[in-house]
Amino acid sequence: MTYPEPTRYAHQSTHDLGVYFHSKDDLNIAANCYEKSLAHQVSSIVNSLQRDLLTANHFESLTTVHQYQSSIRLIEDVLHTVRQNIGRFVPCPKRQLGKESSLIAMKGFFEPIELKPIMAALKREHGAETIAAITTFNISLLFISSHQCDDTAAELLKISLALIHPTEFMGENSSVASDLVMMAMANLGYLSYMSEKYEEALFYFEKVVKHIRDTLEDKQFQESGSDLILSKITHFVGALLNLARVLDATECYDEAMAFVSEACVLGNSLKMTLSQNGYNGDFDEAELSFTKAIIHLHKEEYDQSLDMFNSCKRNVGGSLPLELQAAISHGMGQILFEKRNLHGAMENLLAALTLRKKLFGEKHSDVADTLYIIGRILHDREEYADAIGVYEKVLDIQRDIFGLEHQDTLKTLCNVARVHQVRGESDDALNACSEAIRAGQSMLGASHSFVVEMLMMKGAILHELGQGESAMSTFDRVVQIIDSPEVKAEDFINDFRIPSGYNIIPGAAAA
Repeated sequence: MTYPEPTRYAHQSTHDLGVYFHSKDDLNIAANCYEKSLAHQVSSIVNSLQRDLLTANHFESLTTVHQYQSSIRLIEDVLHTVRQNIGRFVPCPKRQLGKESSLIAMKGFFEPIELKPIMAALKREHGAETIAAITTFNISLLFISSHQCDDTAAELLKISLALIHPTEFMGENSSVASDLVMMAMANLGYLSYMSEKYEEALFYFEKVVKHIRDTLEDKQFQESGSDLILSKITHFVGALLNLARVLDATECYDEAMAFVSEACVLGNSLKMTLSQNGYNGDFDEAELSFTKAIIHLHKEEYDQSLDMFNSCKRNVGGSLPLELQAAISHGMGQILFEKRNLHGAMENLLAALTLRKKLFGEKHSDVADTLYIIGRILHDREEYADAIGVYEKVLDIQRDIFGLEHQDTLKTLCNVARVHQVRGESDDALNACSEAIRAGQSMLGASHSFVVEMLMMKGAILHELGQGESAMSTFDRVVQIIDSPEVKAEDFINDFRIPSGYNIIPGAAAA
C-alpha cells in the first residue's frame, strides 16, 4: 500500500476539514477527509520509524519495528473499512441518540473531535498514533450516526483504544489520551447496551467509572484548572447513571439505586458549584430523578416512582426536552395502569403517544411500547374491536424492529390471539396462536411455560372449532411436556417474563 508524502500539518487540516463536514451531516465527504488524513498519518509513522531506527540498538530496533508495524496494521484496517463505505453513509433520522426512553440519562460521546485545539498537548514520540486514534474514533461516529453497522463502530472504537501508546498517559499533557479512552469505552458500553448485550455494557461502564475515579484522585490532575475538574465530575455523574441504567436492565435494582444515589450527591455538589462559578456544564437534574423513577417502577414501588416522575416535572417545569416529557408521561401512565386507574393512565399514555410520534414517527419501539399499554387498557375495558386494532399496530412495528422471536412480539401475539378468541374469531385466533407457538418454540424451547400456555389456548380454540381430535392431540402434547422428567415445576415459575395462567379467564390479557 502506498501513502502520500507527509506535509507539515496535512493530517491535521484534512482531519479538521472532515470534522467540519461531519458536523454538517455531510458524512461521506467527512469520511473522504478522514481517509486522506489517516493516509498522511501512516506516512508520519513510517518516517518516525525510520528516524528512531537510526538511533536505536538492535534490541530497541526490534521493539520499535514491532510497535510501529502493529500501529500501521491497525490503521490499514481502518483505511480498508472507511474506503469500503465511502458513499454509503446516510444520516439516520430515525435514530436520535439519547432520545429513546431506554437511553434517557445515558451519556455517550457523539461529537467529532477537532485536532487543532489539542495539537500542542500531543507528545511528539507517539503523537501520530494518538492522532490516528482520534481520527478512528471520529470514523466510528460516522457508523453510529448513520446506524449502518454498530459492530463495525465497536471494532473501530477498539482500534482507537489500541492505538493510544501508554506513554501518552504520562506527564502534564496526558489529558487528551485520558479523555479519548473515556469516550471510546463509554461509546462501547453505549453500543453494547443498545444491542441488549448487558454484560458487555457493564464491563465497559465499570471501566469508565474506574477510569474517571482514578483520574479525579490523581494529584497531578487535581492541580488542573477548575473548568477541567468540573467537566470531569460532570462526566463522572453521567458514567454513574450509565452504570445504573445497565444494572437496572439486568434487574440489579439495589446496586443501580446505589449508583444513582452517588450520582445525586455529586450532582447536588456540582449544581452548587456551577451556580457559583457560572460554569456551563452538561448536567441535567431531571435525568437523575427520571432514573430513580424508572428503577422504582421496575421494582414495582409505584408510589415512590410516581413521586419521582412528579419531581422531574416540578424541578424543571416546562423546559423538559420532548423525549423526557414523553418518557415521564409513559411511565406515569404505566404506573396508573398497574394501580388500575385506567382513566388517568389513558390520559398520560395518549400524551406520551403524541410526543413520541412527533419525535420518532409511526414506527418506533417507544411508540409500540405506549400503544401496547393503550391496547391493554382497551382490552381490560372489553373494548375488543379497538383493542385488536391497537394490538395489530403494535405487532406491525414489533415485526419490523424485533422480528417474531422477541419477548415483546410474543406477548403481543398472545394478546392478539386472546382478543380474536373472545370475539369469536376462532380462525384468526388459531393463526395468531400457532404463530406464537412456532416462534416461542424456536426462541424459548418446546417445554417453556409460554409455549405450554399457547398450546393450551390452541387446544381450546380447536375445540371451539369442532376439531375435537386435533384439540385432544394438542392437550396430549401439553401433558407430555408437563410430565417430562426434564421439566421441573420451578421452571414454569422462573421462566421468561411472559406470565402464564391468564387462560383461566377467557380473553384476559397477558401482562
